Order: sequence, then structure tokens, then C-alpha cells
Amino acid sequence: MTVNVRRVLSVCLIMALLTTIVSDVPSYPSNFSRIQTLHLNGWEQDLSGYVASALVLATFAMQSMRPLRITAIASNIAFIIYATTANLHPILILHGLLLPLNVFRLLQMTRSESRLTNEKMIPKT
Repeated sequence: MTVNVRRVLSVCLIMALLTTIVSDVPSYPSNFSRIQTLHLNGWEQDLSGYVASALVLATFAMQSMRPLRITAIASNIAFIIYATTANLHPILILHGLLLPLNVFRLLQMTRSESRLTNEKMIPKT
């Protein structure tokens, strides 16, 4: 596995910038919500965290890559919802970056599989 240093540095830079932007947002008391429809209190907030955690656990049980990526995408979405409702910026940033990566890898896998299928269907002359 080749590590592209530029990619690693750019991801670190993006995370640092996002952390700086998020840390500049004014904090509100825990019982106050800037957007009432997005911020949940009590068991709804915990439920989204448990669903997200269960999806992560499910990814470890997957034996093939397609179901793993689909479950990982669902997990990323669930963690984004949880992080938004619980106001957890590091989790929001992490899964905000992982979601497009998982979608990209799933699309890449689908394209590769369709290319292989098309090559098998073309008769050799």
C-alpha cells in the first residue's frame, strides 16, 4: 500500500481548518438549541448514537466489500446525525470526511465490477 504524502497532508490540513472553524462557533448552554429540528435531547439523541455504533459493529461482521461499504455509509450518516444532535464536532468532522470516501470507494468498486463484466461479455476475436 503506497501512502501519498500530499493526500495525507491535505487531509490533515482540512481537518485542522475545520476544527478551527468549528471552534470559532459560539457555544450555547446545553439546554439551548440553535436549530430545534436538528438538536435532540434525551433518549432520541442516545438512540441515534446507539444505532450508529451498532452499524459500525455490523461492518466488522461483513465478509464482502459491497455490504461493508453500504453499511459503512449508513454508519457515517448515523454518526453525522448523532454528532449534529449532540454537538460533537470531532465526530462530525471525521464522519463528514469518511462519508464521501466510502461513497467514492463504492462507486469505484461498482465501476470496476461492471468493467470486468463487460470484458467477459465481449467475445475475443
